[in-house]
Amino acid sequence: MSNIIIMQKNLENGFFENELTQINLENHEDLIETIFVFTKDDENLVNLRLTTDKEVSDWEYTAIFDYYDDEIFAGEINEIKEYSDSYNPAWEIIFPYIEDEIEGKIINILEKHYNEILDIYETIADKESDYED
Repeated sequence: MSNIIIMQKNLENGFFENELTQINLENHEDLIETIFVFTKDDENLVNLRLTTDKEVSDWEYTAIFDYYDDEIFAGEINEIKEYSDSYNPAWEIIFPYIEDEIEGKIINILEKHYNEILDIYETIADKESDYED
């Protein structure tokens, strides 16, 4: 079990200003690369960056992005985008911060992301030759 602290980040200066809440995660916390809350247009939003649960090769990196179906989060989040500045594939997910719902929301997102990654690993297992130069 991991205790995750969620901080408010000031996007103007990049500083974390205060602790908003702590959540306890029993599964898939290793998929979280970063998490923080920021304010945009007077709304508090969560920025959750998820990654893979293992280091991947160059061809897998591309294949994982190709096969990832971000529709698994339809209706649950505001935005999802690929984040390619990480060593492994990563996705930034933005959704409203609602304190009473945050733990359940993150657990749900992590579970969907984990299952999607497992499905992708299985799907691409024999596709290395499709990604070779």
